[in-house]
Amino acid sequence: MIDFYFIQFYNQGDTSYDTYDELFTAATKGAFPGTAVKEIADRGVPLQKLVVGKPIVQSDTTNTGWVSQTDLGAWGVTAYDKFGWNAGFGHWQYSSDTTGKAIRDAAGPLESKCIAAGTCSAASAIISTTTPSVSQTTQTTTDTSTAAASTITAGATTSLTTATSSGTGLRKLDYPLRVGYVNKVTSWWGDGILKGLGVPGYADSRASDYNIIMLAFWCCGGAPMDVALLWQNIGDYGVGGLGANSKEIQAAIRKKFNDNGIKVIISAFGATEFPTTAGYDAATCGKNLAQFVIDNNLDGADADWEDNGALEQGVGEQWLIDFTRAYRAVSPDTILAHAPQGPYFSASFYKNGGYGKVEQTVGADIDFYFIQFYNQGDTSYDTYDELFVKATKGVFAGTAVKEIADRGTPLQKLVVGKPLVKSDATNTGYIAQTDLGAWAAQAYDAFGWHAGVGHWQYSSDPTGKAIRDASGPLLSKCSGGKCA
Repeated sequence: MIDFYFIQFYNQGDTSYDTYDELFTAATKGAFPGTAVKEIADRGVPLQKLVVGKPIVQSDTTNTGWVSQTDLGAWGVTAYDKFGWNAGFGHWQYSSDTTGKAIRDAAGPLESKCIAAGTCSAASAIISTTTPSVSQTTQTTTDTSTAAASTITAGATTSLTTATSSGTGLRKLDYPLRVGYVNKVTSWWGDGILKGLGVPGYADSRASDYNIIMLAFWCCGGAPMDVALLWQNIGDYGVGGLGANSKEIQAAIRKKFNDNGIKVIISAFGATEFPTTAGYDAATCGKNLAQFVIDNNLDGADADWEDNGALEQGVGEQWLIDFTRAYRAVSPDTILAHAPQGPYFSASFYKNGGYGKVEQTVGADIDFYFIQFYNQGDTSYDTYDELFVKATKGVFAGTAVKEIADRGTPLQKLVVGKPLVKSDATNTGYIAQTDLGAWAAQAYDAFGWHAGVGHWQYSSDPTGKAIRDASGPLLSKCSGGKCA
């Protein structure tokens, strides 16, 4: 049973739903005439299930459909007076209406009608949709973190092969890595999707400076979310000319990535899901993730596991170990990364060893770590020394790159993850990309680090300038096979 429909009357091109008549009475324009509210109801869908969805501000829409909230409010009352509609309104997206003014302007007149007349069974629906895509950044280790995602791109001239005995070479990585997480796209139809995913030939050519693209997020306890769901069902989103169905389109897109030296990977969990605390079996999650990679034309997976409570309780380490082993049992030749927060490598905070224990036990099965050196409060990783040499501030001192390596995690597995712009971080850790580039080159000179850098999130860097600023100096250092 479906209780109501939040109908997206926006982003439909020439069918713009931008007047009272086009929205409520008779849609006449573009490819989808006959889809106004009353027309839908006249074909049998109950009128009071048809909630009108609109963007709050113009920047919340990709093309057409935005109208002022006061106009929307007036039109709602007109529809009530003319044919009794009172289903209500909804908005994309809540973050653009933190004071509630927009929803009051849109729904207030209709709500007043309902209350005064007593003709509505309840006050009109007031709905706001939110998305983790907008601020999916990782919180400190002690709070309910939201996921950080990032993409790694490797230099074309240097590589480390970690392929298994099968010899397929699918786990071959080019260093330094340059990673970008994709957790949202600005268009959900056609070629606009391919641009948002960073696909060569559709995105800005300079965006190919990334060499690992991570699509967020796969979930163990349910369907994929966000861009991961888009990838799974990409044949349903109007992507033309690349295949007849989702599998063919995935394969064609992956080939475009791979032909340009880019791996495309699915990212699991993030802040969307805390699988250990939720009680999901580690082996089942690992096997299912590996099968998803195989079934959906991907180069590998990333475990963006941020289940802070489980790690603090001492049960997270074994869960991650069992998960990793199960993934490798199904998919021995694909890339497997993990994306721990920097503090997870603390030698003293976690009673069972944190990620140091994971690396010690199943490190050979993990190709690299995208380490979230941000959103960790006072442990801010915001100078060269704090990030690369010796972290001294806050609860998680001792978790700089070199300190983690000195405790046994291979130096070239430690990819530095940072927010791309300030708004991609929740609290601390943001630094200018030019500073990150200079510090990376300094770490190469000082102690040979060249693992690479990555960003949360790709949508903030559609031209590739940020990844060039962050990785360019290190790439230059690695020229001529110096980082092979």
